[in-house]
Amino acid sequence: MGRKGTKVKLAVCIPNYNRPEKLYRLLKQLADQIMEENLFGRVEICISDDKSPESPDDVVGEIRRLYPAIRIVYWVNEKNMGMDYNFLQSVMISEGEYCWIVGNDDEPEEKAFRTILDYISDSSVDLLVCPFHIYNEDGKALKTIDPMENRENEVLYFHTKNPDEYGRLLRRAKDGNALFCFLSNVVFRRDDWIRHGDMFADKMNTIFIQMYMNLQTLKEGALYAYIPDSFIKNHGDAQVNETFKREYDVLVGLSGVVDYFFEGNLHDLLQERIVDSRINGRMWALPDDSPLKRPILKVKSAKNDYYRKYFVRPECRKEYFAGKNVMVYGAGDLGHRALTELSGYEVKSLSIYDSDVKKQGKQMEGYRIGGPVQLKEKYNESDGLIVPANNLSLVEIIDRLLQVGMTDIAIIN
Repeated sequence: MGRKGTKVKLAVCIPNYNRPEKLYRLLKQLADQIMEENLFGRVEICISDDKSPESPDDVVGEIRRLYPAIRIVYWVNEKNMGMDYNFLQSVMISEGEYCWIVGNDDEPEEKAFRTILDYISDSSVDLLVCPFHIYNEDGKALKTIDPMENRENEVLYFHTKNPDEYGRLLRRAKDGNALFCFLSNVVFRRDDWIRHGDMFADKMNTIFIQMYMNLQTLKEGALYAYIPDSFIKNHGDAQVNETFKREYDVLVGLSGVVDYFFEGNLHDLLQERIVDSRINGRMWALPDDSPLKRPILKVKSAKNDYYRKYFVRPECRKEYFAGKNVMVYGAGDLGHRALTELSGYEVKSLSIYDSDVKKQGKQMEGYRIGGPVQLKEKYNESDGLIVPANNLSLVEIIDRLLQVGMTDIAIIN
């Protein structure tokens, strides 16, 4: 709980576990901005460490020594409590009117505090969300995530106490990062989380407790602001994020969030946008009786329906593709992987196609990339088999193939 009459406007809440060198980088950049903007008393830094084997004691001590005027709260859990608990704990130890949870591998954008404080200055906004850039560890920008597709480049406000406004927000969200899937691009009012208390105690192993908390705020009625100015740089941790365990946890966790809060057409829409992109061939290659596979099979979605109908298990592929004319549809990374795998089978012929005119006519793995017209011609003349190689647009692609009579489809990616 915050002290009565606290003047702290914003708390940066850092749920920490290992990676002390990244924590130091983050704390140093935050502290430098607080100094430059003279934000003493208005901003605090709160670190909740989940009993890291790599203790951050020295890192926090050094930052405190370098920046004695900055309020830094440091808490260590008595034992490892898991991500969700630590997310909550980083908020509980703070005193800010607003909280900004930041992963220890992320970095603030330049003028991040000034950007945030400008938008929350009059305390009318309950939830502040921004687009963000993803960087590699060398500092190279890889891509921009704009989950509201804010081409207007203006502030988008949604008063969710109005059911129509709430529905408009949900339909506008293009992926889960608009609805709090990503921790660090959201600033929220601390009192809302305190008010919710332990109502989500049974969701403490989902890794998405922040989604439950913030969606509950929206459900009760709040002012949501999506701004064009980014205040966070995301650094993906490949060692963690690209593991099967993380893929699985994210899929199951997000599916649980959508099932809890939504129903009907909105449920199906958000299922498609938030959850379906996480379904992939690596998951479907698991044995059907695997404890990990069962929750995946329960996810109700068009993408899962297509996997159920068209997925070819790895151990069956050599025999399944032997002697067939195989056409790969999608000349991206998955198309490259599909060509590499299929070239190891005794296929009759192998070709590749893409709807992007900029790719057509170019070469991939020695094969000339054709377009949809050539794909249709090849399919009709050769009794072929189409392998769609695009995870994000898989349902859309298969729908389009079926509409024009191309029904012989195999999913391998």
